[in-house]
Amino acid sequence: MDIGPIGTDGVVTPARAKGGPRNLPATAGAAPRPRGNPRRLPGLWAHLAGLVLAVLIPSLALGAVTAWWLAENYRVAFEERLSGTARALAAAADAEIGAVITAAATLAASPLLDTEQGLSAFDVQARPVGAAFGTWVVVVRTADMRQIVNTRLPPGAPLPDAFSPAAVAETMGGHDAVVRDLATVPFRTEPVVAVLAPVLRGAEAPAKVVAIPLDPARLERLLKRQELDGGAFAALVDGRGVIVARSLDHARFVGRPAPDWYPRAVEGRARGLLRGPTHDGAEIILAFERLRAAPQWTVVVAGPVGSYYAAWLDPLLGLAAGGAAAIALGIALAGGLSHRILRPVAALVRRADAAATDAGPPPPGAAPAFSPRFGVAEFEALRDATERAETALREANRRTAEVLGSLGEVLYALDADRRFGFASARALATWGRRPEEVLGRRFEDAFPETVGSLAWEVHRQAMASREEVHLCLPSAVLGRWIEMDVYPRGDGGITVAFRDIEDRRRAHVERVRAEKALRTSEERLRLALDAAALGVWEVDLETRIVRRSPRTVEIFGFSRGAEVGIYPSWRDRMHPEDRAAVAAAFEAVCAGRTKIYRAQFRSLRPDGRWVWIESHGRVIERDPASGAPRRLVGISQDITERKTAEAALAASEARLRLAVDAGRMAVWEADLVSGSVAGSAELNRLLGFPEDATPTLADMRARYYPGELERLRAIGQFALARGERFIEAEFRYLWPDGSVRWLLLRAEIHIEAGSGRPFKAVGVVMDVTDRKTAEERQALLMRELDHRAKNALAVVQAALRLTPRDDPEAYARAVEGRVAALARAHTVLARGRWEGAALRSLVEGELAAFLPAAEMSGRPEAEAAASRIGIEGPALTLAPAAAQALSMALHELATNATKHGALSVPAGRVAVSWRVDGAAGLLRLRWEERGGPPVAAPPARRGFGSRVIEATVRDQLGGRVARHWNVSGLACEIEVPLARALAAKPAAPGRSPQAPPARAAAGVAGGPAAQA
Repeated sequence: MDIGPIGTDGVVTPARAKGGPRNLPATAGAAPRPRGNPRRLPGLWAHLAGLVLAVLIPSLALGAVTAWWLAENYRVAFEERLSGTARALAAAADAEIGAVITAAATLAASPLLDTEQGLSAFDVQARPVGAAFGTWVVVVRTADMRQIVNTRLPPGAPLPDAFSPAAVAETMGGHDAVVRDLATVPFRTEPVVAVLAPVLRGAEAPAKVVAIPLDPARLERLLKRQELDGGAFAALVDGRGVIVARSLDHARFVGRPAPDWYPRAVEGRARGLLRGPTHDGAEIILAFERLRAAPQWTVVVAGPVGSYYAAWLDPLLGLAAGGAAAIALGIALAGGLSHRILRPVAALVRRADAAATDAGPPPPGAAPAFSPRFGVAEFEALRDATERAETALREANRRTAEVLGSLGEVLYALDADRRFGFASARALATWGRRPEEVLGRRFEDAFPETVGSLAWEVHRQAMASREEVHLCLPSAVLGRWIEMDVYPRGDGGITVAFRDIEDRRRAHVERVRAEKALRTSEERLRLALDAAALGVWEVDLETRIVRRSPRTVEIFGFSRGAEVGIYPSWRDRMHPEDRAAVAAAFEAVCAGRTKIYRAQFRSLRPDGRWVWIESHGRVIERDPASGAPRRLVGISQDITERKTAEAALAASEARLRLAVDAGRMAVWEADLVSGSVAGSAELNRLLGFPEDATPTLADMRARYYPGELERLRAIGQFALARGERFIEAEFRYLWPDGSVRWLLLRAEIHIEAGSGRPFKAVGVVMDVTDRKTAEERQALLMRELDHRAKNALAVVQAALRLTPRDDPEAYARAVEGRVAALARAHTVLARGRWEGAALRSLVEGELAAFLPAAEMSGRPEAEAAASRIGIEGPALTLAPAAAQALSMALHELATNATKHGALSVPAGRVAVSWRVDGAAGLLRLRWEERGGPPVAAPPARRGFGSRVIEATVRDQLGGRVARHWNVSGLACEIEVPLARALAAKPAAPGRSPQAPPARAAAGVAGGPAAQA
């Protein structure tokens, strides 16, 4: 654009006339040369007027076109800026909400939600997901609309009610995650947005719903990133027409409905431009864009209508007014100028005519033609005319500058010396400078910060190359991005127009960032799929064409080029046992009965190896008219290793369970901090607790046998002091019935890394009572055997010592009989495992040895003894020591009866009876003979047998012997303390093997003998 030379101050000043024609000569007396008919030619005024119009109209037309083009560009740029910003914000909101939707859908697919036991693990898994979005995760059971997981609360805290039945009901009819409109939820007074994902497991209606609340303040920060200015703002409106977030006055407008005209205007439209009033009555123009993540939601970017019109309409109106004024002024100036030009021209013509016709001087009275200052009047007239032309040109330039200034464009002009010749008011306002600070100065002097900048280089290149330059660059003066157009002029200068495109560039940058974020998200997804070895596939349910990713082709073992195929083509490789279930699952999706496809099956690879494959799919496209599914997208994964590990784990667990059950062991784990214990069902049985009981560590320790808890603690502390984590110990444990059990404990102690304190113990426990009882019995038997052997030897020694040695044969028979009596007692004790001997069996066996052989022939021992011997008394078990002593006493009594008493004659009889005197604590045994030789008087001296009886009963058992020599026969009474006579009762499992003497006596005292 060439605007001609302009004054250094940017304002055209009229030139002062320096002489000129005064009193031009009249043309009446001139004799003009014949020139044809001048009336047929246009006059000078017409030419000048035409010249003015020819100059002004194209310039004004070019200016008008330029202004219209610029205004249209500004209008389009304004609208495009609004629309571009709306698209960028919509993309950012889609990315933000889409990430939450993806997170909710991923959590809803977690298998931990399938069981109540998995909710705790799901809570742990969901907490970092909620924290990543600055919110929390809620799981609602649709059966009773109750919350079962809420990561906002501490684990184990009581859970509040669900959001509302209506909110959860939005997911009941669908299979995709939905974005809930703005509403209030528990724990917050401000409303929030919630993303709800159904938990589907093959059923149409979800059993649970995963909800992730989204704080509107997070969306407000997303809108504020655009940094809108000039009163512009951005807002996010939900499906009910309620404002969810606003970049300006968010706290005031959140939760309020949008203006009434807005929901009707955007209905059925995906994007567009609208105009209308705000809640405050201010007129705005706005651009809206629908979200893909929430199709009922819209993003709004709005600005004042005044800014909109000021961008393009005001320059056009100014141009029209300035153009009309310039044309009118030009025509008027053309008329006046032509009149002034005609005067000296006429004088020149007259002088020329006079000179040509040799005319003399002008007639008297004629005004002098010129008052020359240089001696040549014609040149002075031309000089005056030139001055007037320059004055008119300056005036035209001034008015042109006024017209350009009125356009409102950012324009400036530099001459060949790079000095400012013109700067529009808009340019001065943009720079924040006054005219005197810019006009007439060199560009680098007015703006020294631009030296060496890109704009400075562009000026220099345009002046040197004389070519137009159009580019976008950062302004060193404004610190913002501008769009610059440089137009070289004929005088060596340039005219520059520039526009601020910072906002448009930011919108573009945001859009690029959003696209980059989308690509990054896709790349993360691709990396996640690769890391998890997941293959992606897609099935067109109408054509049954399958598209597979390279990973899917690799998982199934297809050949190259198998990325596209037909659905049934790979079913031949499926294990026959799995085909029916997979086909049923696929056909259920095709028939629209379910939206989720899930299957596990075995597939035969080309190398002959069977692999387990798990596939998950979801219908993502349906027919708009019929609702029939069109497209199924899913993933597949090779789970052969997992299946193998599961089978191995199951087999290992079965073997472990078999080993534990066979060994009657109980597995347990104790939290040493909280005192809680988790164990197998066998643990309660071993410790004597009910099957459904959950005893704590304190409950178990309360039943330790006195002193055992301290001993176990000492063992554990000693092991830890040695740096060992494994301990093994046997300890006694009291059952509720008072019995004592021996338990074997093997445990591993877990230590905290920081404090070094034990916090957990894991191990097994088993009942070793039987083994301990057997060991104690064996030790007792060994001690008893040693004791009995010594006793037997002592008895034999005493028998040998007390037996008379006068008659060798009698001595031998006496010793042999006494040793035989001991042998019979040992036989009876051996039958009872040396725990004791039945008194009745001992009496019968001892006396049967003294009956004649004829009486014993062919009859059992007890039957033979019963014919001559009467035995009466309760069933008692003698202690081993008492059995040996009483056996020896009975042997001596029977020997005496055989020689001198009742057994020496056929009619004689012997009666042996015993009873328990509980009050006196004695065992009373009576020997009475009848039918033998009459006894005249007691013997004069004590025989050997009497001394043996007294020695065994009194010395070994601490008892007493009393003999009565009745006429009918000898009567001998033996009294032995119960504590030394009777054997202890057999120990019950778990009880101490030796019962206290008082308890044993009390038990015997209630027997049949005591009742008699």
